[in-house]
Amino acid sequence: MCPNSADRVSSPSFGYPMGATPPDSAQTSGLSHPQPMPSKAMPVAWLILIGVIVVLASGFVVALALGWLKLG
Repeated sequence: MCPNSADRVSSPSFGYPMGATPPDSAQTSGLSHPQPMPSKAMPVAWLILIGVIVVLASGFVVALALGWLKLG
């Protein structure tokens, strides 16, 4: 058995006595260089592309339903 086993606790103290507050850590927030605004062109282009695909697919289904297109 270790000589100081009675002083040990189940959670590690990382070198600080129980109840002591460790020193503050480095601050990661605060003033920094201004971040550039992301471009809104790509999300708009993706929305337009998806809209065109939905309209074309819907038109294809409607044309099949009305008999305007024959498959096979």
